[in-house]
Amino acid sequence: MHSSESLIELINNINVDSINYLNNRKFSDETLISDIIHNVQQCHKLLNHFLDNPSHIANKHPHILRPLQSLIEFTIQKYNFVDIESEVLVVLEHISELIYDCSKIYRVRKLITSFNNDIIYIEPVITAIELLIARKSSWTLLYTLTLWLSLLIMVPLNLEKLDNDGNLCKRIVKLSLYGLEQPDKIRDSCSFLLSYYLTKECYKFSDIFSSIKFSNEFIKIGAISTIKRFLKLITSETIDVQSVNKILNSIDFSNNCTTHKLYLSAKCRLMLLSLLTDNPLDVSEYVGELVSGLESQFNVIRWVAAKSLGRLSKRLGNDVALEIVSYILNLTSSHGKCLAIGEIIRSGQLTDPSKDLVDQIICVGIASLNVKPRSVKNVCNVIDSACFLFWSMAITFKPYHFTFDQKILIVQSLVNSCLFEISINSRRTASASLQEFLGRLGSTANPIPNSLEIATMLDYYSIHNQIHTYTQLSLDIANLSYHGKNYYSTSLVDHLLKYKLFHYNLNTRIMSSMCISNIHHFLPSNYVIVMIPDYIGDLYKPDKTAIEKHGILLLINSIIRFSTDNDELVSEICLIPANAEKMMLFKLGDLIRQEICNLINNIFDTIPNKLKQMEKINIGRIRPKLLHIVDVYNKIILDSLKSFSLNVQISAAQSLHHIINDDIIQNLCNTIQASGQSVNLLRGNSIALGYLPKQFVQNNYRILLKSLFNAIFIDIDRDEMGDVQFRQYCLVSIASIFDHIYDIQSIDIDIFNCLIDVLDRTCNDYDKDERGDVGSWTREISLEVIASIIYKLNNKITYDDIESIRRINFKLLYSILGSCLERLERVRSRSLWLLHCILSNTNVTSNDIKDRVYYNKNYEMYPSNSEKRCIYLPENFADKISYIGNYLSSIIKISRTVISKSLGIVTNKQYLNVGLRLDGYASIETAFNTVSILLTDNEFVIKSLYKITSLLATTEYQKTLSMLINYEIGNNIASKIISIGISDFPIDSLLALEFLIINDKVTIDITPIFDKLTCDEIKDYSYLKAKIALLLSMLISHSNSHNRLHSANILLKYLTHKYPTIRQLVVDGLVLLPFLNQKIIDLSNDFEFKLINIDNPDELSKADNAIETIRNCILDNIRVV
Repeated sequence: MHSSESLIELINNINVDSINYLNNRKFSDETLISDIIHNVQQCHKLLNHFLDNPSHIANKHPHILRPLQSLIEFTIQKYNFVDIESEVLVVLEHISELIYDCSKIYRVRKLITSFNNDIIYIEPVITAIELLIARKSSWTLLYTLTLWLSLLIMVPLNLEKLDNDGNLCKRIVKLSLYGLEQPDKIRDSCSFLLSYYLTKECYKFSDIFSSIKFSNEFIKIGAISTIKRFLKLITSETIDVQSVNKILNSIDFSNNCTTHKLYLSAKCRLMLLSLLTDNPLDVSEYVGELVSGLESQFNVIRWVAAKSLGRLSKRLGNDVALEIVSYILNLTSSHGKCLAIGEIIRSGQLTDPSKDLVDQIICVGIASLNVKPRSVKNVCNVIDSACFLFWSMAITFKPYHFTFDQKILIVQSLVNSCLFEISINSRRTASASLQEFLGRLGSTANPIPNSLEIATMLDYYSIHNQIHTYTQLSLDIANLSYHGKNYYSTSLVDHLLKYKLFHYNLNTRIMSSMCISNIHHFLPSNYVIVMIPDYIGDLYKPDKTAIEKHGILLLINSIIRFSTDNDELVSEICLIPANAEKMMLFKLGDLIRQEICNLINNIFDTIPNKLKQMEKINIGRIRPKLLHIVDVYNKIILDSLKSFSLNVQISAAQSLHHIINDDIIQNLCNTIQASGQSVNLLRGNSIALGYLPKQFVQNNYRILLKSLFNAIFIDIDRDEMGDVQFRQYCLVSIASIFDHIYDIQSIDIDIFNCLIDVLDRTCNDYDKDERGDVGSWTREISLEVIASIIYKLNNKITYDDIESIRRINFKLLYSILGSCLERLERVRSRSLWLLHCILSNTNVTSNDIKDRVYYNKNYEMYPSNSEKRCIYLPENFADKISYIGNYLSSIIKISRTVISKSLGIVTNKQYLNVGLRLDGYASIETAFNTVSILLTDNEFVIKSLYKITSLLATTEYQKTLSMLINYEIGNNIASKIISIGISDFPIDSLLALEFLIINDKVTIDITPIFDKLTCDEIKDYSYLKAKIALLLSMLISHSNSHNRLHSANILLKYLTHKYPTIRQLVVDGLVLLPFLNQKIIDLSNDFEFKLINIDNPDELSKADNAIETIRNCILDNIRVV
């Protein structure tokens, strides 16, 4: 919790420690220095937090700044910097860094005025600065001292009277000029110093600056910054504007944008002061410089030039402002024009503009709002400047300055920017300008239509999500009508067609075409349809770019369903794929091919009858080649399946179902099983098999599934590593086929047997390449396919041979449970999620899998219905899956903590937050007994059991489990843990053994485990902690004295472990031992434990002595280590 009180407390501690250190002069006291530095670092962290919330400490500056500044003052008084120790400088430099951080919050002026302004400090401070410069110290201490000196020289006395040797002023000027040449923050502090000095010694300005050689950019920046601050502090009566102007004109600013910016700003202040004198400077020349600055390539220069023009216009009057605006309107830089005109309007000079001028300004603003991307640099800045211009007009102009058409035009442009700009900052700027415009002018004479509704819809928060603005807000705006007339729908479509449909950003083009399709029914009849022939003509022009042609295809795909009544247009659309093939438009990129495939799909869906009426066409480029239009489509689709782009392959696969026949299917099935085929062809054909129509799949599912099974086996069994993505796509197609055949009354049992073999192989796919464990991609999809099929077996598929289905389900569930113990977290998390789906009877469809694999969408985040948010296990679910019987019940009941823990993993992976309710199952005792029967037959079940047991060791089931486990079960689990568990699951195995031993459920000799519990230097704290817990449990619970002795000796070795947390863990355990199981440990000189029965009260004193002895021994060992 960050608070100002904690910051002030830390600063006070720094003050006290530093004064103690400086008073005692114990320069060798490194502990005190380290404490000071540590507190300073903590203050840095707190100040960085307050940078975002400066209001929290805004009024605390006396308590924050003064203790730090007093340390600098104390050091100046106490020490002579000639022989100051380096340790003192280290402390002062850290304190100065802290003061600099404070200046970021309180600004430099408040920082300066917080120093002590006693004139006795002037000479010591100047001396200290000179010595620090000679020693080349860091800039932080110099920065603080020069800022302090800038306050000291502001005393209301003539500095020459304080100058005993006549060199004080020269020393100040010398220090200032030295700092102006530096590249760091010293330049800023010396600029403050020299500007404050010149306010007292104005007559020295020319002499000082004429001696400066502007040889580099650092000195130029420092000099102009000084002049700028000097002009801000001085009055017009005490300044020689001609000499200052001469110095400014002598500085070359052409090579640096920062220098140019400072020059324009300083010259503006000079001109404002000059206008108050009797001999003002020529303003027209400077205005020309500002107008040139409006067309600079640097944004910051355009901004400063516009600000300066606004300030000058306020002094020059309305006539000059009108003249300047008229000249600015002819510039080419949209950004500079909008900024400058907006600033001039904001200054209040254009109080009564003519209608023509208002119309010209509006045209400039709208042109800037609708600027095409990549036509200018920094498009967002141009749009923001246009919004600023309209905002200035709204707060300055009166309602009668605008006509109704002008107001409508402005609102339409701002609405388009709010909805469709790619940058959220531009959308929010447009929203702010729109709110101001509607609020001031919306309900005046000739009110703006639907002004209140628009202001409510397009507020700051609603336009945050771009998808929402394209899909929902645009529809809401287009639906608005005023007195039966729609003012905004055509404006939205015109803007999309002109500026967004051919945008360089792919998502913007896609969303624009979708938006046009969505709001088409709000448009006048055939508003977009009449434009399509022209767009089709542009599609064939060679001078059009690939982006423009892609936008045209997106538009045609989005409105094809509205053009079915126009036969001529329909014919032109049907010929587009054939002409694209003939004119080789596919060479423009995969996006063109993808949209052509989508267009073929849409043609078949919307106008299939038109295709039958089409005649054969010539697609030959050199020789005539007559083909029917459908044959051309077939060729394009089959060629697209060979593409290297996944999106193109998916689009072709989605179009394939319109042309599917037995020959094509046979070709696809043979291709994926053949050797020597290209990778992209294998992938495309496997994807295509997942998009076949349902009826066709039901008639041919045996051939399809066997082909996919064989393809996976062939790919896995290759000598070289196969293609993992090909196996992925085959599995996705298998899931899709099972989605189509679930309602078939009888499915061959051989299909399920082959499926089990395939999933068994893919669930154990651990292929690796330079990308890592790529086999995990296949394992994840295999688990999803298993979850999908188990759901169908329990709910959809009916079969007479129930025993076979039991066996199939058990084997499929076995694979899911095995993956719950995966070492790879991503696979483990997904398997746990899928286990939840199985237990909750939730379906994982092939579309869910396709969305994740093809489009990288997490279906866990997007449930199809709200029921998925909370998993309920119905009472009759156990009956539906009775073939698993008590075993599954045991997993459900005993693994309650496992599920809870996995839910935490799922949440950490940003999957769906799931609630769980367990109802209607057999008792734990019945379930556990069922599991115990399986212990000798299934090694995996043993692993699962002690995994579950270890996790339940600290839960509410501990007592129940300790009663259910007998010696036979406990010994069985312990032997399996010793043989296979320690190596596979070390931490879980140790925790499981601890649980069994502490409940006296193990009687066998477990000494073989001691070889794996030596005092090694393992850095895994969880592993060491589990070891110590197990050793302590063996020490107090085990009936074998030999094992007790071994455990005691190993524990003693951990008393000298290098990690303090491990030593403390052993101490805590040993100290508690006297109160466990009525036994006590007496520590002898040779570090051997002896168990003493404390039934006799006389032995209680020995218990206390033993505890004290253990503590002292531990402390001694810790000191030795």
